[in-house]
Amino acid sequence: MSEKFKHIKKILLCKGQGVYNASRYFIDRLAAAFQDENIHVDLLDYTDSFDFHMFDQYDLIFSFNCMLLEGIAPHVHNPNTILWGFLLDHPIYHHKRLLHTDEKYCISCVDREHVSYINKCYPHIKSSCFVPLAGKLPLIAPIPYKDREYDVVFLGSFVNMTSLEKELSNLPTLVKPIVEYVINSFLSGAQESFDNIFYKQLEKNGVQLEGEEFAGLLNEIASVEQYIQMKLREKAINTIATSGIKIHLFGRGWETFECERPQNLIIHSSVDYLEGINILCNSKVVLNIPPLFRNGIHDRVLSAMLCGAACVSERSLYQEEQFTDKETICFYDVKHIDKLPSIINHLLQNANEAETIINKAKKIAEKNHTWKNRALTILEQSEAILIDRSRKISE
Repeated sequence: MSEKFKHIKKILLCKGQGVYNASRYFIDRLAAAFQDENIHVDLLDYTDSFDFHMFDQYDLIFSFNCMLLEGIAPHVHNPNTILWGFLLDHPIYHHKRLLHTDEKYCISCVDREHVSYINKCYPHIKSSCFVPLAGKLPLIAPIPYKDREYDVVFLGSFVNMTSLEKELSNLPTLVKPIVEYVINSFLSGAQESFDNIFYKQLEKNGVQLEGEEFAGLLNEIASVEQYIQMKLREKAINTIATSGIKIHLFGRGWETFECERPQNLIIHSSVDYLEGINILCNSKVVLNIPPLFRNGIHDRVLSAMLCGAACVSERSLYQEEQFTDKETICFYDVKHIDKLPSIINHLLQNANEAETIINKAKKIAEKNHTWKNRALTILEQSEAILIDRSRKISE
C-alpha cells in the first residue's frame, strides 16, 4: 500500500481495443507506475470473462474512453469505488456512454476545453478533470540526429474526403450554414474550441440548445469535427509536398490522398504504436497536425521529444504553456501555413540548432510528461475524491 495515497489500495485497469493498440500500451505504462507506488494492480482485458462480485474490492476502476465501464457500473455497490473514464478525444464521440454515468464516475479529458464541455453538458457527472496525454520513452538507444533515416515524418491516419463530404451533404438543412461557418473558421486558423464556435453560431441563428440536447446534436454531426481534422491534415501535407520536401506518412488511408506533387509523399503501411515509437527514434522532424485540441497536447508531440526528434506542431494554449517556440518546439499557424516548409527546412539544414531544441525539449518531457507523471495526477485526484466522499458520508 502506498504511504502517500492511503485511500488507494487496489486498482483495476481495463484494457480495451483501440487504433494502433495505443491505449493498451498506455494502460501497461500506468500499471507499472501505479505498482511503483506499491499499489496492487489487476488488469481486465475486454476479452476476459469476469465475476460480477469482484468489482467492489477496488478503490479505482480505470478505463480509456469508458470502455467496459457500462457493464461494470451496475455491479459496483461500494460507495468508495471510483469509475474513471479517461477520454482520449472530444466527448462528442462518447455521448451515449457519458449519458449513462453516475456519481461513481470521474471523467478526465485531454483538453481543458473538453472539461468545460463535460461540466456544461453533463451536470450529473460530479467529478471531472484535465489530465493531458503523455509520451512514451523509447526502448532503443537514440540514433544521432544527423544519422536518422527519415527527414520528416507524420504518424496518423487519413479519412477519404469524399465519404466525409457525403455525410456532410446529408446533414439537416438547418445546421448546414452553421457547419460551413465552423469549417471555414478552423481552416482560417480559429483557436477557439469546436463546441464553443458551434454553440455561438446556433445562438446567432436563433437556436437555443443546452446540456444534453446540445451534446446530442454534436454527437450526431461528429463527422464535421473529423472533416475539419482531415482538411487541416490535407492543407499541411500538401503545403509541405508542394514545396519540394519529402514526407513519410505512416497510417491508414493515405493511398486516397490527392496531392499536386505525389512524388514527395512516401506512403508506408500503418504501424503498431510501439513500432511508431521506433520510427520516431529514427526521425529528424516529426510533424504534429493535431485533432482539435485547443488547450491540450497530443501524445505524438511528447513521444517525438522523448525519442530525440524535433517537433513541428500547430499551436495550442497548453503546448505554449509547456514549451517555447524555437527553443523546445517549433509552432506553425494554419493562417500562415505557407511558412511551414521554411520552418521544417531550417531544422533540417541547421542540425546543431535542431539538436539544441531537441535536448531542451527532451528534458522537459522526461520531467513532466511521461505516463508516470499522469499516474501520479490520477492518484492525487482519486485520493481527493475519496476523501471528499468520506467527509460527506460522515456529515
